[in-house]
Amino acid sequence: MAKKSVNVFLLSGNDGSLIHAEADKLLRSIVGDNPDPFAFELFQEGDAGPTAAMLYSMLRSLKSPPFLGGRKTVWLKHFTGFAAEGEKKGGDTVAGALRELAELIKAGIGEDMVLVMDGVGINRNQALAKACEAVGEVRIFNQPDRKKAGWERSMLVYIQQAAADKGLRLPEDVGNFLVDIVGTDTSRVDTELEKLICYCGGTERPVTIADAEAVCTGQAEEMTWVLGNAIGSRRLADVLQVVNSLVGQEKDDDRTARSLIINAA
Repeated sequence: MAKKSVNVFLLSGNDGSLIHAEADKLLRSIVGDNPDPFAFELFQEGDAGPTAAMLYSMLRSLKSPPFLGGRKTVWLKHFTGFAAEGEKKGGDTVAGALRELAELIKAGIGEDMVLVMDGVGINRNQALAKACEAVGEVRIFNQPDRKKAGWERSMLVYIQQAAADKGLRLPEDVGNFLVDIVGTDTSRVDTELEKLICYCGGTERPVTIADAEAVCTGQAEEMTWVLGNAIGSRRLADVLQVVNSLVGQEKDDDRTARSLIINAA
C-alpha cells in the first residue's frame, strides 16, 4: 500500500529568522517561485498583529475545495500568535480560532489540500501542535543555547549546511571563525555567506580564513563572550583563534590588548 503523502506542515521554535527561512524554502519546494493564484492562498497578519478574522478566513479556505481541481496550498505565513492558544478564551478570538484549527486538522483537511504554518512560540503540549504531529510534520528550530555545551558545534553544522545550499565550499576552520563572528545569531549567517561569495567572486573556490577576516566583522559582545567561554573551558587553540579575530578587527593594538586582559580577568 502506498504511503499517504504529508499535507500538513508546522514550523516553529524560538529562532524566528531560521523558521522563516525554512518556511520560505518549503513553500518554494511545494508551489515553486510563481504559485498558481487559483491553487494558492496566503494568510499573513498585518501591522495590527494576529487576528481571529484572519484565522477564520483561513479556516473557510481549508474547508473549500480547489477552484479548478487539483491541489490547493494554504500558507499561514510568519504567524506570531501561536502562544494565544493557551488562553482561556472562546468565541471569535485568536485562541478560539486556533482551537478550531486544531480540531479541523485532527479530523483531516482532505488530500486535495496542503497546509503550511510557520511562526515562533508553538506549545507542543497544546492541541494544535499535537494535531499536526498526528497527521503531518512539526519542525522545531531553536537557537543554540550558549549556556549549554556543544552550541558551537550546532552553529557550525548550521553554517556549513547554509553554505552548501549556496554551493559554497567552507572549510571547517572558516566555519569556526564564522561561529565566533555571529555567535548564535542565525539571522546573520546568510549575510556573512553572501559577503564571502561576493568577495571571492563566486563559489568556485573554497573560502579561506584570510577571506573571512577581510569581510566578516564580529560583534564585540559576542566575541568577548566566546573568549570567556574558551578560557573557562581551557581550550588554548580556541582562545588563540578568538584573540586573533579580535585583534584583527581593531586598529589600536594597545587598546585591544588592554580590553583582552580585562575581559580575561
